[in-house]
Amino acid sequence: MPLPNPRESPMECWTDVQLGQFWPRVNSVQQGCVAWYLPTQIKQRTVHLLIDSRAQVSLMNKAIFDQISAGTMWNIRPAEERVSAANGNAITLYGRVNIPFFLDKFAYQCEFLIADMGGLPGVLGMDFLTKYEATLHCTTGIFQLAMHHLKCMPYNPVNGGRALVVHDQWLRPRHVSLVTIQLEGKCTRGNTSVLLEPLMSVCALEHICIPRGVVSTKEPRIDIQVMNPGRDPILLPRGLLLASLESVEILNDGNDQSSKRV
Repeated sequence: MPLPNPRESPMECWTDVQLGQFWPRVNSVQQGCVAWYLPTQIKQRTVHLLIDSRAQVSLMNKAIFDQISAGTMWNIRPAEERVSAANGNAITLYGRVNIPFFLDKFAYQCEFLIADMGGLPGVLGMDFLTKYEATLHCTTGIFQLAMHHLKCMPYNPVNGGRALVVHDQWLRPRHVSLVTIQLEGKCTRGNTSVLLEPLMSVCALEHICIPRGVVSTKEPRIDIQVMNPGRDPILLPRGLLLASLESVEILNDGNDQSSKRV
């Protein structure tokens, strides 16, 4: 279903709906803070939504929405809100729509504002959190709803980084495939080495195996090996968060042979 014409929100009205941790804010949180993402299933696609208790509304990235809305009858309505990021920049809105999704095996529904959001897939704001009486344990990442508990995905944008799937890719059964990933985060700046730590919760959810190892950040996109041990093909959707990244220290043993210490 086509979206209505975009509507630019005036910057001077940013206090009408203030987003506490929109993407520019996430990249400048205090050292040691972690942003928590909730893995949701929307039309058999995994979409990681940022949990933001300072956002009054929930938002969906237009690029993600365009992919998941094909063939649906979702009713897209005009968005009258005037929304800005925490840095004061206006956010372009394309409409609002109720989107059903699954958390684990339970069905939920949330009204999202469709917006240009850069690399952020989406935000679950206070409208959703209060509706379902949600509680987040900030240390463990346990997300509690009325019906069940969920484990969130961590992302520390200050000390580390993340690895995202670049393109939709099918994994052949019982086969090791090369998957192109995008390296993001402070630790990826420059030509250095980082530790790629697969997210076990993602591996369990998608039924895949990813090796842990040190990779170079010389190029922002690299290929890694991903194994599908099952009997059925598996689709890795574009934007899926596969791993976290941590800096490593390069040591020299005196014999011109380098080793790496985490």
